[in-house]
Amino acid sequence: MAKKPIHRNPVPFDQQAADLLCGSVATSTLPLAKLVSSLREEYENFPCATNVYEWLHTYPEFAVQYDRAQQARADLLFHEIIELSDDVGEGDDDNVKILRAKLRADARKFACARMLPRKYGDRIQVDTQIAVESLAQRVERLTGMTVPVIEISNRAD
Repeated sequence: MAKKPIHRNPVPFDQQAADLLCGSVATSTLPLAKLVSSLREEYENFPCATNVYEWLHTYPEFAVQYDRAQQARADLLFHEIIELSDDVGEGDDDNVKILRAKLRADARKFACARMLPRKYGDRIQVDTQIAVESLAQRVERLTGMTVPVIEISNRAD
């Protein structure tokens, strides 16, 4: 089968193509370029990856739709991690099979952490405490002298 020519000119936004692409993104683990390539083989006038990237930058509604599809893809990858772990049965002594499953699970963890860092990323918690002291307290601490504090009211009596 001959390759379809790459679109040299921008393709106008097509919501049906966008829906098809986002549905495919949500249910597939293929990278966008390969996914678009397979869709171009199936559908005659499907836009190329370059046009899809242009749509993402030009049409905010499509960018939101695509982002939701990416979130669904991350959830799909997460569930694949669990399946990979479950496929290695107890008593399975084949080290190659175990290492392959671990590698595949780690790759999916990495991808999930990049797609949805708040949900699947490594959480780093930083606790900080800042002691705040007034100027009067600081002078007293450093010099040992008590500084009278004058309270000023903003009210006009």
